[in-house]
Amino acid sequence: MRSQWAVATAVAAAVGLGRATGDAAAIELKSPPAPTAPTAPATRPTSSASFIPAPDSPEMAWWRESMKSHDQRIQWFRQARFGMFIHWGVYSTLAGEWKGEPVQGYAEHIQRKCKIPIDTYKNQVAGQFNPVNFNADEWAKLAKEAGMGYMVITSKHHDGFAMFDSDVTDYNVVKDTPWHHDPMKDLKAATQKQGLKFGFYYSQAWDWSHPDAPGNDWDFDNPAGDRLLHGGKDWWNAEPALVSKCSKYVDEKAIPQVRELIAKYHPDIIWFDTPSKMPPSENLRVLKAMREAGPDVVVNSRCVGPLADYQSTADRPAT
Repeated sequence: MRSQWAVATAVAAAVGLGRATGDAAAIELKSPPAPTAPTAPATRPTSSASFIPAPDSPEMAWWRESMKSHDQRIQWFRQARFGMFIHWGVYSTLAGEWKGEPVQGYAEHIQRKCKIPIDTYKNQVAGQFNPVNFNADEWAKLAKEAGMGYMVITSKHHDGFAMFDSDVTDYNVVKDTPWHHDPMKDLKAATQKQGLKFGFYYSQAWDWSHPDAPGNDWDFDNPAGDRLLHGGKDWWNAEPALVSKCSKYVDEKAIPQVRELIAKYHPDIIWFDTPSKMPPSENLRVLKAMREAGPDVVVNSRCVGPLADYQSTADRPAT
């Protein structure tokens, strides 16, 4: 029988550590174009949103300055090597099932897989989230006893629901669930007690709850979803006018929440995800805001890869 409050965890050793470097030329971060027939070659104009400045350019002085302390901030990560990565959110109550039917794929993607409307998800999923047996001390103790050196947990996954007490939006675990509790505050204290480093996964590029964010193409007419609207994977090249809409989401939610996480919880690491869903220029803005707010925070490569503190592997690299 499925446990209602089962926590999906993935434990991974840190690999691929090393100083991020970049070429002198501008770095283009976009998916390669699909092959075309020899008789009908086609090229799509590349918008400015596809490019980030060269690492040695004046615009990137902030990044070069941040890399002066790279070895110092990543030292603990290199030493810890082994950590606990937890996916836990309001979707956990569903245990991979919707309306009595199992859903294939990642359980945390159930809203997208089943095209659950935001109002339904808010009322029937978030509105039922009440994990009264949650015990942060037990989680941290388990990690410590297993020989782990740090814990990373989902602060906001692709569903856009904040698993912390966010002042940016009421769509969060304190204000929009019957639990009315901030588990991230508990976990921060519990990991400190065990001598563990602590940090957050944050979905900067996909947010299925925000009307201007990439990803939700069942409630909204947004790009980067399964329907491949507005030009598909590199939608910002097909319809550059939509970049300003994405920028609005980044300004209203992604950057403010990243700053908020750093100010409230002082994480040691932030783990971004799915950068290909959002223009490289917008990922760069998120990274810059994070680095300004947390100069000592380790950051992975799923935001702007060449500018990261270390290179993340693919999901489930051993399979």
